[in-house]
Amino acid sequence: MIPIRFALARMVLRLCRYLPDQRPPDFRIGDPARPILWRWWLLPRNRLCNIYFHMMLADDDDRALHDHPYWSLSLNLSRNVGEVYQRDPPHGAQRMRWFGLGQWVWRSPTFAHRLVLRPASIGYTLFLTGPRIRDWGFWCATGWRHHDDFAAVADATSTIGRGCD
Repeated sequence: MIPIRFALARMVLRLCRYLPDQRPPDFRIGDPARPILWRWWLLPRNRLCNIYFHMMLADDDDRALHDHPYWSLSLNLSRNVGEVYQRDPPHGAQRMRWFGLGQWVWRSPTFAHRLVLRPASIGYTLFLTGPRIRDWGFWCATGWRHHDDFAAVADATSTIGRGCD
């Protein structure tokens, strides 16, 4: 008998895998020539709660860990997504963990992490958020840096932002 978490993850993934054939992503992260993540909105975006389908095409930027402007809950829909995280940024030790199929992952807004993929793979998650409660950014060795100061503007002419320098 298949555990319910595997069955749920497989069912959600089957439904969401049709999205790329139906419409382009609602949001793209990364250089257009080498995207990191594509996002589809499963609910109309709103201030209270959002549900996204994520297709991860590459590892997150490895220059620094990032946090989010809201609490979040992820349902892992593939076996090839991992996370580098730090409990006490920027001073705590970085750790690594891999997620299992159907595993739920809760993150507070200040949880510092970056997602990684197993080599030559694509990762899929269902990503739920609460309301925006803060700005988000990256954790450099010198402390937290607002995302506008770290990353480049996301458009067709963008380059990699200045990062922690």
